Amino acid sequence: MGRGRRFDHLALGRHGEDLVERWYVDQGHQVVARNWRCPSGELDLVVRRGSTVVFCEVKTRSSTRYGSPFEAVDRRRQGRLRAAATEFLRAHERGVTACASTWPQSSGSRST
Repeated sequence: MGRGRRFDHLALGRHGEDLVERWYVDQGHQVVARNWRCPSGELDLVVRRGSTVVFCEVKTRSSTRYGSPFEAVDRRRQGRLRAAATEFLRAHERGVTACASTWPQSSGSRST
């Protein structure tokens, strides 16, 4: 994979995260963290509305050539995300009564 291709891949991922963040904010959520890292993994987006915290693993694809974004979140990745979410809650959140995990997906080009 060439250097330009890697940059395009990262830019596409950031664009997908921006779209998902905007959607959650429009729905009344507050962004708590973005690209939060710990030994268990990374949380792309953490949002909160009231006492509910939502952990988002955002997958963006420019095509379905290598599968849908949803297919990329397999059981192993889900386990890592649960572990990272647990670490996040231990470190940062108090008063949480509900948690949710979502796998938002975005497909298409970056043009908006």
